[in-house]
Amino acid sequence: MIGGALIIWEISIYRKTIIDVRIPILIIIITGVIANFIDRPYFSTYETKWGNGFALLQNFVSWGFIVCTLFMACNKFFAKPESTIKEYRIEKISDMPGPKGMRSHKSPLVRIDYKGKPKELVFSHKYLGRIEDYQTVTLETKKGFFGFDIIEKQELNK
Repeated sequence: MIGGALIIWEISIYRKTIIDVRIPILIIIITGVIANFIDRPYFSTYETKWGNGFALLQNFVSWGFIVCTLFMACNKFFAKPESTIKEYRIEKISDMPGPKGMRSHKSPLVRIDYKGKPKELVFSHKYLGRIEDYQTVTLETKKGFFGFDIIEKQELNK
């Protein structure tokens, strides 16, 4: 349950981190597989219709998400104090639906090219009707502990 809860916090950290999505996924998979080998004797006493699939899924969700959250949090909270401010052109505009029960409460989403890598930035619902008026985004970034940039501030510019 801890791993499942931490993934919600990890997603908010991920949104502020410039990192290829494959890296967190790889961390989750590798950690889950290693934990599965360690936990195998425990889960072998329980016979389920899923076989070892349940144990592997449980290790991905618990240990994989815990380690991934720790990785992302360390990168963010132990970042270097110096920051850089730079402006980026908005390449694509779309929106993201709100949470369950509030799907119409959409948030604007803009895509930029950050040092050759695509990055999607989510903005407040209040910009939704006027998002097309903005041409650039100003980002204040810091270098994270593991070398992945962290977005400290993001601002839309006309």
